[in-house]
Amino acid sequence: MILIFIYNFQRAAKPIHMTIKPEIRFGLLCAICMIIWTLIQYLAGFHTKYLYWGQYTGYLSFLLILYFLYRGLNEKMRDRPERFTIRRGMREGIIQLMITASITSIFMFFYDYKINPLWVEDMISFQRTNGNSTKYFLRFANDPEAQAIVMSNTETHLCLYFLSILIVGASMSFMLSAILQSRKVANQ
Repeated sequence: MILIFIYNFQRAAKPIHMTIKPEIRFGLLCAICMIIWTLIQYLAGFHTKYLYWGQYTGYLSFLLILYFLYRGLNEKMRDRPERFTIRRGMREGIIQLMITASITSIFMFFYDYKINPLWVEDMISFQRTNGNSTKYFLRFANDPEAQAIVMSNTETHLCLYFLSILIVGASMSFMLSAILQSRKVANQ
């Protein structure tokens, strides 16, 4: 009797990764990988000592977003190819991006205030000395009232971090959905 129960339970039970929707699963995985990448950058000194290289290493985060968006949308298309459209791909991609952006932005709040509180100030002073103050949230680096700007730049950084994941990710989601849709049409 116990053996029959165990056999039926094993046959009916699905692995956990099969029961979670792809947009949630890949949104969480992307957030975890982005958090790990940020910590690796911090430990390697790209946010403290080697700021010149640190301004470029952050772009890997967008490659992580692209990779996990592709994986999530591709799995969604494989599950029900007849129902996959560009609009549905955008919707699923935005859900995945909201999960990623929310989790990583919460982490970045703690990172900016607890783990590496001088990061924004160091980047501003780096840009002042190198004359490169055209980056997104640090364009105020040459402002004479820099102390007031540093605090607002930290909050601005957090907002723009969240928005950049959504906006850049939404454009990636649109492109990937169109590519997957055209591949689906070509296969039919």
